[in-house]
Amino acid sequence: MDKKLVRWEWIGAGICFLLSIPLHFLFDFIGGKPLWTGFFLNVNESVWEHLKLLFYPGILVGIIQYFIVGKNYENYISAK
Repeated sequence: MDKKLVRWEWIGAGICFLLSIPLHFLFDFIGGKPLWTGFFLNVNESVWEHLKLLFYPGILVGIIQYFIVGKNYENYISAK
């Protein structure tokens, strides 16, 4: 496996975890308004709500990684 790809995967995992911390508390901080924020933010303490904390940052990091290193690999999108 390419060392550059492994390095970017570790960086991406760190970014996902760092982005998930403020997402956990942001819904309460903004008072639950506007209503559409519940689609992205943690509304209650259910399992799905906690999975959203890594799902949306993971999508964002995956898109960014595609433009940095993913174009060099044929199956990068399907592997993500």
